Amino acid sequence: AGLPELGQMNKGQIAKLVGVAPINRDSGQMRGKRMISGGRKPIRDALYIAALPAIRFDPNMKAVFQRLKAKGKRPRCRHAQNDRHSQRKNERSSSNGP
Repeated sequence: AGLPELGQMNKGQIAKLVGVAPINRDSGQMRGKRMISGGRKPIRDALYIAALPAIRFDPNMKAVFQRLKAKGKRPRCRHAQNDRHSQRKNERSSSNGP
């Protein structure tokens, strides 16, 4: 209901629309950190809430989370990555039809 564009955009565009795509903060020679911001907050919040139990109980999501943790990624970054995985999983399941 909050994302009617789901079947019409690619995964990068949907991630940016939801607000889980990393946006760079660069200017000239300065290279800033990549951060997530903006987007549709209710949908981003729902993805975050859905990702928490998935990280604990879904072996695939847990593996992604542990791999990012081993790389030294910050907790919010790890959750955002899992949000993107959840979003793509939901997009695939909704495009398959009822």
